[in-house]
Amino acid sequence: ILFNVFDSASNDHSALAELKALAEDADGPVAIFGRSPSDESYSRSVAGTRMDGLGAPLLFSATKSAGGECAEQVVHMGGLLNQQLEPALKYFSQRARDAGQSRMFFFLVTP
Repeated sequence: ILFNVFDSASNDHSALAELKALAEDADGPVAIFGRSPSDESYSRSVAGTRMDGLGAPLLFSATKSAGGECAEQVVHMGGLLNQQLEPALKYFSQRARDAGQSRMFFFLVTP
């Protein structure tokens, strides 16, 4: 498993631009651990990416959803992301291998 970390310098526009670039990369990650300004902004950023494969990467967010936000590609994990990271990585690693991928990339996005 290869980890890549990038710093958006707490700039939402920079974070969304990086998330979009990762989603547009055909060999990019199947999962991203981090945050987006909102579920809707992430969905807009990754819309239409990787339509011939697994689809846009899932975003695992440590932020708690207060309701009203729901995106197909965003999983809210609450404040215990660090305790849930290993099982999630194992799951997506197996999912990617089952889909025939020999290389996997996971990206961590932090504010």
